[in-house]
Formats: sequence, C-alpha cells, structure tokens
Amino acid sequence: MTAFLTSCEHVAPRSWDLPPDVKVLQVNGYPMAYVESGQGIPLILVHGTLGDYRNWEPVIPLLSKHYRTISVSLRHSYPEPWNGQDDDATLGQHAADLAAFIRALGAGPVHFLGHSRGGAVVLLTASAHPELVRTVVLADPAPLNTLLASRPEVQAAVDERTALVRSMQDRFREGDLDGGAALWINGVGGPGAWTAASETSRNVWRANAWTAKMLLDDDRQPFRCNDAARILAPVLLVTGDKSPAIYGYMQESLRPCLRSVTNTVIPNAGHGMFRANPRVFSERVLDFLAAHS
Repeated sequence: MTAFLTSCEHVAPRSWDLPPDVKVLQVNGYPMAYVESGQGIPLILVHGTLGDYRNWEPVIPLLSKHYRTISVSLRHSYPEPWNGQDDDATLGQHAADLAAFIRALGAGPVHFLGHSRGGAVVLLTASAHPELVRTVVLADPAPLNTLLASRPEVQAAVDERTALVRSMQDRFREGDLDGGAALWINGVGGPGAWTAASETSRNVWRANAWTAKMLLDDDRQPFRCNDAARILAPVLLVTGDKSPAIYGYMQESLRPCLRSVTNTVIPNAGHGMFRANPRVFSERVLDFLAAHS
C-alpha cells in the first residue's frame, strides 16, 4: 500500500457507523469505503442497485485466494446513511470516482468485476480509462437504452423495467422501504426472491434503498457501440440461466461492439448469480482471469 492510502484509512464522517474492517479513501471529495482481502493483482468488485461492498461476501473467500480482492461501496451506498437528498449518485459520477479510486490506490491496471448497475459503472470506466484495465467481467450489466437494439420485444422489456423502477421509487417516497425493495428484488430475481433471501441480504437492500433514485436517469446515459469499442481489455459477459430478458438484450447489443469478448452462463441462477451459485460463478471468473493474466 502507498503512504497516501495509509493516511486516508478510516477517515469517515462521524455519522457513519464504520465496521472495523472497512477502509476509507478520499476520492473526488468523497470518503469511498471498501474492504480488501488477499494478495496479488487487484480485482475490483463493483456492486449493483441496493448494494454495497457486502454484496460480494459469498465469493470473496474464493476470489481472494488468487487476487487482491477489493470490494467498494459507491458514492452514497452503505456505510453512508443516505436518504436520497443529493443528485450526484449518477453513473458518470460513480465511473469518475472508480477511476480516481484506482489511481489513488496506485494499483492499476486492475481486473474489474461489476454486477448489474455496477457493470454499467465498470463499462463507463473501462471505456474512458482503458489504461486502468487488465480485464473486465460484467455480470448482467444494467441496460443502457442508447445501446439496446430497437425491436418490439426489447422495448417491451425496457417498458416493464421502467414501470418496476417507478413503482419501487413510489414506495420509497411513501416511506415503505421494505415494500419498494421487495418489488425490485422480486422483479429482477423472480417471484419470492425477497422472502427467500437471508435477513442479512435484506438488511443490505434496506440500507441502500435510496441508491435506486437515479435508475431512470441511468437508463438514458449516453453509451453507444463506439464507446464500448474503446475498451481494449478482454471482456467476460456473465448471465444466469434464469436472468430476466432485459439483461440478455443488453449483452446481445454489447457483444458485437467489444474487441475481445467471452460469454458464460451460470446454471441454477438468476440475476443474483454470485449468491445463488457462488462456486460456479467464482470458477468461471477465475478461469477467465487466469487465461488473461
């Protein structure tokens, strides 16, 4: 670790309940929280909507046997207690933060692993800063409407997702965090996904409810094929065999734009594939990284 990183550890606002294993690095004026485990080339894990650094706990023990695994919390995610009062939790801001985080660590180039909205953050980061990237793993990256194919079935999936986001946000504004979070988790994970989840997972989703505030703006983030083509590193596209169709359409639109791309499907898993089948998920990721290290 650099001296700069050591000087920035555990510097967080007093209002934050910071667990002892969590470090903080000042990035673009924001105290970005993260945890790390293992040694070697850095592997940066980037969570999705309603998530934080804790999302990756099912796979960190497996991944960190081979890499210095660093799981970040994006701006306004836990451990910050955020109620959605600001408008700076955008994809662009998160991508800028992620790039600045890598530079502050002095750790680049790195392997990236992003899930859902975190996959979109990684896409923007890798496109704008290819020099920071060794490889990119995208697990069901969130749909970016400017990239999606213009077909009736794709538009129907987009409309369904938009309606889900609006319903979730309405519940949050009414003060019903559990109801709104359950709508989203059941929508992307299948009926009953909220009820079937552990209380630990539900607590993570509750703590990050308001991070869903920017989803509709995210969908309109300008990102096209020529932006994806700026990613020079090898890319692995991962999905679950039960993932919603919208994520398949995103990968379908993204695949021909990338210079070097591999695909894999995780069996017996949906959108939360690294929780549903952590062993196979980790094996597929590690095989890809080993082939491109």
